[in-house]
Amino acid sequence: METTENIDETTPETAASKPEKQKSNAGLHAFYIILILLLLGGVSFLFMKYNSASKSYNTCDTAKTRVVNEKAVINQRLDSIENQLMQARTQNDSINGIIKKKLAEIRQLRYKVNAMKADNDSLAYYKREIESMRATAIHYLSMIDSLGIANKQLVDANSQLSTQIEEQKKVDQEKTKQIEDLATKVEKASVLKAFNVIGIPLNKNSKPTLKAKKVVKIKVSCTIGENAVVEAGQKTVYIRIVRSDGVCLSSAPENTFQYDNQTILFTEKTDINYSNQDTNVEIYYNSTDDMEKGRYKVNIFIDGKDLGNTEFILN
Repeated sequence: METTENIDETTPETAASKPEKQKSNAGLHAFYIILILLLLGGVSFLFMKYNSASKSYNTCDTAKTRVVNEKAVINQRLDSIENQLMQARTQNDSINGIIKKKLAEIRQLRYKVNAMKADNDSLAYYKREIESMRATAIHYLSMIDSLGIANKQLVDANSQLSTQIEEQKKVDQEKTKQIEDLATKVEKASVLKAFNVIGIPLNKNSKPTLKAKKVVKIKVSCTIGENAVVEAGQKTVYIRIVRSDGVCLSSAPENTFQYDNQTILFTEKTDINYSNQDTNVEIYYNSTDDMEKGRYKVNIFIDGKDLGNTEFILN
């Protein structure tokens, strides 16, 4: 009976606590569910953040790769423009000065490109700069091509002119030679000639003699030939009688005239009226000293020219 009572006493308490336990378990289950949902949300958020960061990293890596590639392309373009400008150098100092300045700008731009940040704005800026330089290079190449064409035309014209000048020189040289030849002929033709030059020693009776002691004077005769080129008029005829020892016979020490740019002594002279016809001349030299034995040479001169000569020998 005691056992039965005890059982009956505890039964109501157990029945009363069951709803409370069930209620507590339901709250716990709800907490777990909420916690799980929150954890799932956090994981999902972290996964989204990871994806976003991964995409951003991939985008940065792609941008860096693109910048590196773009830098290589820009440097290639700069090399191309630099080569074009180097080829564009000419003998024109003004153009060369501008090209030198542009080459310095290219070197500076290449340095900036290699040191630039990996952003689109920098790439776009340097691309614009390169396009501007490319346009400048093309402009100078076009200008130099035009100058080259003009220079070639000028060279061709100068070459043609030089050829004409050379041809004209040849013509002038030929004409000059003809004139010189003609002048030589005229000069030769304008020189009078003496023909039949004779030197005759005479004694005191005016008879020819070959004995030196008997000679008192010498007769020199000749004929001045006809010449239509020589100017007619009065002419002075000079004679020189020279001994074998080179001494010129002369009646006075002041008897001199010009011959071959020198002042020399003459033996005797006379004036004639030359009318472009054959003219006979006779000149006498009166010896003032005893004549010596030996060979004597006689020369005739007019206008500083030697017209002819002869010789005689005294015993």
